[in-house]
Amino acid sequence: MRKPWKRASNGHWYLTVNGRQVDLGKDKSSAMKQWHAFAAADKNAGDRMTTAAVFDHFLSWSERHHRPATYCWYQERLQLAAESFGLVCAGDVQPHHVNAWVIKHNMPRGAHRAAVRCVQRAFNWAADEGLIDGHKLRKIAKPASGRRETLIADEDHNRLRSASDGPFRIDRKSVV
Repeated sequence: MRKPWKRASNGHWYLTVNGRQVDLGKDKSSAMKQWHAFAAADKNAGDRMTTAAVFDHFLSWSERHHRPATYCWYQERLQLAAESFGLVCAGDVQPHHVNAWVIKHNMPRGAHRAAVRCVQRAFNWAADEGLIDGHKLRKIAKPASGRRETLIADEDHNRLRSASDGPFRIDRKSVV
């Protein structure tokens, strides 16, 4: 939040809050006290924001900045998370909230990792945007991403190769 400023035309101190000028009066010490009160209220606003509100803000941003499939991916996971711990204040969310949600839904390792990344991404975005002061999920443990065990059968591979166009055609035998 910017510091108060004095308007020369009337000698009053002003503070700009959400684009509006707030008259703090003519006395500088009183104006500074009011500014500190505004700054403290602004600093604590993120602590009162619920996790669901953080997710909603992030999803609004995601809808404008990501492809529809990516937005849907975030929306599905964050909706489930919000149903589990969405009413918890953002400043109070702990790794155990996320881990309990993942365990409740019995997610396999890959889905577990994706779910944690998704929640972490929303909180990182909110902190970067100044909606919250920070969060305790920055270093949350995620399972290692595993290798996929499903192999493509030769028949399916040949069908995929024949459906692809020139520059994207890769001969499996030449790639080891």
